[in-house]
Amino acid sequence: KEIYDILEDEDYILRPANLHSSAPGRGLVIYDGLKFRLCVINLLGTAFMDPLDNPFDTVDRLLEQTDGCKFVVVDFHAEATSEKRVMGYFLDGKVSAVFGTHTHIQTDSYSNCYPKQYKSNNPFHIHAPFTFLYNVCFKY
Repeated sequence: KEIYDILEDEDYILRPANLHSSAPGRGLVIYDGLKFRLCVINLLGTAFMDPLDNPFDTVDRLLEQTDGCKFVVVDFHAEATSEKRVMGYFLDGKVSAVFGTHTHIQTDSYSNCYPKQYKSNNPFHIHAPFTFLYNVCFKY
């Protein structure tokens, strides 16, 4: 419980956005101090996990708050590789990058390219092993 005040007071510490609304902290942060606005969203998967809000509904709701952000990055911490892949396809064309974390078995996804290549202003063009990250390579 000592962390509750820190989660509430520190703007740049994230907790999963799809935790219950009574959980302290926030699951989205927008960084304005750069040459552009960067949004970071943190989510937890629900497969094999305790009940949480649906991460797909949650991210759709949060994306409404990202107007004016040049880049939107999603950190998706999930148990199941399949859930991370589905989130990658779900967010294809909507965000700049999806990082899939919590990996037990490394899986190569170079043959599994996303059709929309994420947002049109996306500088992230190389697909990497999807259990680590999706479609990420900075080149701006």
